[in-house]
Amino acid sequence: MICKTCKTPLAEGANACPNCGTTLAEMGVVLPKARLSKKDDKADFQSKAAKFGGIEVKERKASMLAGIDMKLLSLGMLAVLIVIFIVLKVVYDHKMVTAKFSEFEVSLPASMRSVDDHSFEVTASNICKAYSDSSMEFTYVQYDATTFIPELTLNPGIDDIEGMKSYYAAQERLRVFDKEFPDKLDETFEEDLKDYKVISKNKNELAFTYKEKNGVTNFVEMHIEVVDEKVYQFSVMCADDLETKYRKKIDTIFDSIKFK
Repeated sequence: MICKTCKTPLAEGANACPNCGTTLAEMGVVLPKARLSKKDDKADFQSKAAKFGGIEVKERKASMLAGIDMKLLSLGMLAVLIVIFIVLKVVYDHKMVTAKFSEFEVSLPASMRSVDDHSFEVTASNICKAYSDSSMEFTYVQYDATTFIPELTLNPGIDDIEGMKSYYAAQERLRVFDKEFPDKLDETFEEDLKDYKVISKNKNELAFTYKEKNGVTNFVEMHIEVVDEKVYQFSVMCADDLETKYRKKIDTIFDSIKFK
């Protein structure tokens, strides 16, 4: 490079002419700034920032997730949530809770909810309630025994011999009516239910299958209890091909029924 003032050659790296002393800046030459290292950049900024209250400069570190495929991470988290949901549903479906009614209590699956179903109500009843979930249905029907044994309403005088005979005969019939009632149910369901078939009929129990309008074949087990001139009809229903799978739960429901 040559000095623009006196034409004297300048040595490489010189900032001024050795002959006339003219600086490169005076000659209009702009020198490139030296590249500072990351550490020097921080120190330089820190020193300048001190004039404005001592701003602290912190290095930004790479995120731990920087090298992870976010799409795969999202799919993984979704899979975990699905597994958790399935586990919770299985636990919930197997959980039993005690349902308390005015006359009795029974253990039912926690997943059951009240539904409107009078399919097994064979005549006018005092109470008809049904509870169902995705796999089973529990139905409770209460009849007045006088509906089936009208003589129970008799109130004969001491001198009414025939009336006394009818009344006591009705009382005797009431004592075994839980074993008689399944026969009445059998007759009614044979007429009302499609493809009705008795599986078993023993004492106060009746088990049968029938086909719904949608073509599904259901299995139903009923237990009859007679308490204080009231007839209680308890039933549990599930798909016929799942009866074996739910057999333990069905037995648990019936075994848990306790009158107060």
